[in-house]
Amino acid sequence: MKSIFRVVIFLVFFPAPVWAQVQGIPLVLGGDVLVIDSIRIQLQGLDSPQPEQQCGTDEKPFPCGAVARTALMDLIFGDVVSCKILGDGNDGAKLATCTAGGFDVAGNMVHTGWVVADRATGQRYRAIEGKARVARRGLWRRPDALAWRRD
Repeated sequence: MKSIFRVVIFLVFFPAPVWAQVQGIPLVLGGDVLVIDSIRIQLQGLDSPQPEQQCGTDEKPFPCGAVARTALMDLIFGDVVSCKILGDGNDGAKLATCTAGGFDVAGNMVHTGWVVADRATGQRYRAIEGKARVARRGLWRRPDALAWRRD
């Protein structure tokens, strides 16, 4: 009886960790959102245009959200993606860091320039973003492409 009581006390005071690991071939929903095993995952540290979003000026819009989504699909195509769930993200998604083929998926998306480092949570990607900006990759090719991000 004491053993059961100890287990119950242990589980109450030392619950399982918040994070969990999930892996599989993902379905890409956006430049920073994917689904693995029915779990909607938002890549931690990124800010991406929405999939249906247009960027640029009214005279020269382009489908930046669709391009960001395609960039993520291309980046992880055919790879098993492993994600460490960190907590809850936006719109019911789980916030996570993910790798594919041994590389950081979010970091490589920032490198392409089709997503940017999130102002609040993307500190680790700021140097990569700076290099993408200088090289004028992705969204950085057009000065008006990031108007959606301005406060």
